[in-house]
Amino acid sequence: MNDQIRSHFPQIQGSIYLDSATKGLMPQSSIDILVNSYRSGSYTVRKALHTMARSAEKAYFDTKTFFGNHFGVADDQLAWMPGADVALTQVFHSLVARYDRPRVITTIFEHHSILAPLLHLSETKRIDLTILDTQHEPCLHQFIGTLAEEGKQIIVALGHTTQVLGLYRDIDAISKVCRENNILLVVDFSRTAGQHPVSLKKTDIAVIDGSIDLLGPTGTGLLYVSNTMVKELENPFPTSGNIGKVTTTRIDRISGIEKFELGTPDIAGMQALRTSIQFLTEHDTISHRQNLMNHLVDRIDEIPSVSIVDPLSDSYCGNPKRSSIVSLNLGFHSHDVALYLDELYKVQVRSGLLCSHPGVLAVDIEETIQVATHIYNTTSDIDTFITGLQAVMGMFGE
Repeated sequence: MNDQIRSHFPQIQGSIYLDSATKGLMPQSSIDILVNSYRSGSYTVRKALHTMARSAEKAYFDTKTFFGNHFGVADDQLAWMPGADVALTQVFHSLVARYDRPRVITTIFEHHSILAPLLHLSETKRIDLTILDTQHEPCLHQFIGTLAEEGKQIIVALGHTTQVLGLYRDIDAISKVCRENNILLVVDFSRTAGQHPVSLKKTDIAVIDGSIDLLGPTGTGLLYVSNTMVKELENPFPTSGNIGKVTTTRIDRISGIEKFELGTPDIAGMQALRTSIQFLTEHDTISHRQNLMNHLVDRIDEIPSVSIVDPLSDSYCGNPKRSSIVSLNLGFHSHDVALYLDELYKVQVRSGLLCSHPGVLAVDIEETIQVATHIYNTTSDIDTFITGLQAVMGMFGE
């Protein structure tokens, strides 16, 4: 079965790809859909009435219905987005336009796609930003419940999994606390949507980058907005794709979820993303990736000089499960190790500060590599990685 699955991914023939928390690989079927869509004349929506335009409109609505059914939400709660970074930036600016200098709570372990726009809004005095440090991570939902503030809108923004630690957060518990205290919850499911059941309805706003765990094309993504938030929020970035009428003195914006869509929706890309999701649902992705992670954790113990980055393991409330992401503390030369693994063993891993600089530095680590598995990986891949890591560490005298 593993060789059969790997045959669907032409990018990894002859190599081992373990960087799926940064970019997932597209199956051949999705690549074919993408190419065929452009070859047959991929058009856009809300522009014209000719044959190609009508075909694009049908693909637009059919694909949105598929995503709604897959994630258990209504079509009119989903907007197409060009990735998580754009979606999150738009969301935070929309919230700032709705609420007068809200207090936003996030954590030091977040990806830059969350931290960067929030830091910008904080620097320009449009939000009061609180970045929770490492001590709050183990019992995050309990601490959030203490943050309610009379007369102030509180917004919690975080990822389903931590970029650095690779552990699932208890979104059910966090959602419950937020709703009990009238706190808005924004969650990024980009790195877990293909390996863990996600409940968008537990959030007020959620984003998913289609190119990471769902194995879609770069530049695709989904924005979920609850019915209440669809009514309350406006898109602060008017574009030709989300306006109705324009005069020399004003613009009238379209209503509903489509007002959040920027410019020209990528019809071909979203069709390819749908195909990737269909591919994942046809295989036992969750148990396969959990088995891979268990094997990796066991094998890491064989290298005394390497440890899994998890300094909070003894203080969690409950027993958090590990996602398919593991960060490893090498103590030195992470980029050199990654390059040697690639050149000598054809193993590709992520190295450095992982687009979460504050989070990595907060746990007193400056040199780390990250391993993130997916459906196209095997236990043999893990064994080759361990063999290569042992050899490369030996080259550096470790």
